[in-house]
Amino acid sequence: MPEYFSMAFLASLGGGEVVAIFVVALVLFGPRRLPEIARTIGRWYSRLQRALNEFQQQLMAELPHIDQFDDRESENEQDIPHPPEQPPPAG
Repeated sequence: MPEYFSMAFLASLGGGEVVAIFVVALVLFGPRRLPEIARTIGRWYSRLQRALNEFQQQLMAELPHIDQFDDRESENEQDIPHPPEQPPPAG
């Protein structure tokens, strides 16, 4: 996953908003649990990134097979007569 995509949401946050989020988290969870929660979130984020990377690799591995399927379809479409572009005149 490109780096600019993974942290794109942070670009919209200002410094005051980040501090406010940190203070709310500190009040809700306390100074003892905050590092534990941050580690847990980090692990989840890492697992999510790994899963997305695996999905992307599988998708890229399958793309050549899809291209071959599309090539076969386009060869078959050449045999099918296409309708005229303009309808015949009425009358």
